Amino acid sequence: MFMKALCDRLKVAVFGLSFFVAACATPPETIDPGAISEIKRVGVVSLIQNKLSATQATGILAFSNEHYDYDISDWALQATVEEIVRGTLVKSGRFEVVPLSYDPVELWQKYTDKHSRLFVEGYGAVGLVPLMKEATAEKKLDAIVAAIPGFSGRHCYQGEACAGYGEFGFGLMLRRSGPLGPRAFTTYVSIDLSLLDAATGKPLALIEVNEHRHVTLSGFAGSIEDYKDAEQAEMRESIEKELMPYIGAGLNRMRLTY
Repeated sequence: MFMKALCDRLKVAVFGLSFFVAACATPPETIDPGAISEIKRVGVVSLIQNKLSATQATGILAFSNEHYDYDISDWALQATVEEIVRGTLVKSGRFEVVPLSYDPVELWQKYTDKHSRLFVEGYGAVGLVPLMKEATAEKKLDAIVAAIPGFSGRHCYQGEACAGYGEFGFGLMLRRSGPLGPRAFTTYVSIDLSLLDAATGKPLALIEVNEHRHVTLSGFAGSIEDYKDAEQAEMRESIEKELMPYIGAGLNRMRLTY
């Protein structure tokens, strides 16, 4: 137990320092207009997990940060993200969008087992295509549009290691509202959108969607059930409001909607 606790502490420290360094970094964006113009059939994959990563930031290192993963399966955000991506592409009329059958939890686990998300090169779903051979067999796809959890470290200000555990996707943070400002609650959405060649796995477009909103809560809790119904509803509404416009804007930046 002691060694496990020590290892967990070390992991926390590494993640905290990595996000401190990356707090003002900009993820690489890849766009290949020539290759995109040749695409006709695409599949959509959402590996966004139905959890809310909650962190109370307490200082410049992550040792003392308080962190919980809230189960928000009832919010069905993984499916919502997939529906938004698919619907946006269908509405654009640029591609034939082909349905795929896959287990988002199992596929995400396989992906993270093979690919570290700790450093900058972890942006985008590079390396995902080889893991999807069964789902894409006989689909005759030209490309896959994948939505995967992104990093949350950019929601911190310099000098505040608010991530600590390497949260991805959806989250709640109790953090400073400015470099010297009071502490406030913020929900965030952090999603990497990738367009991958279905044959080679080559990234044709990589974009990050990263937004946050302030919410009013009475305190920081250990589970989603510990919040009042009205507070849960406010968190959910705050996140859902970020999804449609910002995912749509991300797909537009990837040149997939025009």
